[in-house]
Amino acid sequence: MRLSEPYETSPPYEVKHGWLIEFGWVQVRCHIHMEDQTCNECKIGLPPSLMASAPNPNVDVPPSLRLMVVKSESDEVRVGSLHLMTVAGGTIGRDTENLVQLSDENISTVHAEITYSSDGPDDHHYYVRDIGSTTGTYVNGSRLSEAQQPSQPVEIGHGFKLRFGGIEMECHVHRGHLTCNGCEPGVVLSNQPVERSISFQSKEKARKKEMKALRKKYGITTDNEKVVVSGQYIDRAEKRKKEVGSSNPYEKTEVASTETPLRDNNKGFGLLKKMGWSEGEGLGKSVKGITEPVQPRAVTGTAGLGSSYDSAVAVPPMSKKQKTQWEQWNITNQRYQHAPVLDNDWTSKD
Repeated sequence: MRLSEPYETSPPYEVKHGWLIEFGWVQVRCHIHMEDQTCNECKIGLPPSLMASAPNPNVDVPPSLRLMVVKSESDEVRVGSLHLMTVAGGTIGRDTENLVQLSDENISTVHAEITYSSDGPDDHHYYVRDIGSTTGTYVNGSRLSEAQQPSQPVEIGHGFKLRFGGIEMECHVHRGHLTCNGCEPGVVLSNQPVERSISFQSKEKARKKEMKALRKKYGITTDNEKVVVSGQYIDRAEKRKKEVGSSNPYEKTEVASTETPLRDNNKGFGLLKKMGWSEGEGLGKSVKGITEPVQPRAVTGTAGLGSSYDSAVAVPPMSKKQKTQWEQWNITNQRYQHAPVLDNDWTSKD
């Protein structure tokens, strides 16, 4: 039925669930549901073959119980897992023979049972009871019975929370084939927080940060950083090292120096004393040796100790080719220094 003639505006017309509306060559099927409920015909991605054979949602079908896992302490039971319970009922437990199998060590082999009862087309009830589990069955936070004691059936409804061991499930009861966003696994999983994997660089950065905090806490310094500790802290070990020194009498704590004379308790000093040497005398049989220590000086090339050809600056490392060139230059320079002086008129002789 056409609502108006071309180029004319039609009055409002009421549409109902299941009606087909045509816009030119496009046909649209109307779906009207309560709140956020849906049906098989209006789910996105349903094949056309299933849409044609989908049951009529208006037909009176007993509601099913959909159990959605919302919390899980087990690695084998994932949040967002959906378990369907029909009017035939069934058991819940760890064993594979149960209708709803939950692989958790805290759940008994046969943990609980769900049953259905009805007294008419408009009377639908689901019940849960504990059948002697160890950890118990909880309905909205209340435990049904003591450990290993069966409980009386307790009615559950839409939105009720059930807990078996470390797994919490939410009940969804809908008429016919209707569902809601809370019992669609894809919607539930999309609302879960995404666990981001930590990269190696982030772990290494966190490790360095933690190590730096430990060094700061215990006053441990490195070559590249200086740690400032509390002013109340007194390093008694450092103080003893400066004032007393080492407690080991045989430890070599004295450092050789050309500026500081040897002490009387020095072993070398004591050996010279026994040989008849007196402080201030030279060494040797004739007592004419040097009395001052030999000062370290940088020499050029391969010149030995005491060479007259000294340099105040040490020769930097040279390559093999540069070393060969320097040796040739040094030989030429020595020959030039020792060459005899010739007469100025030697070039005029025939």
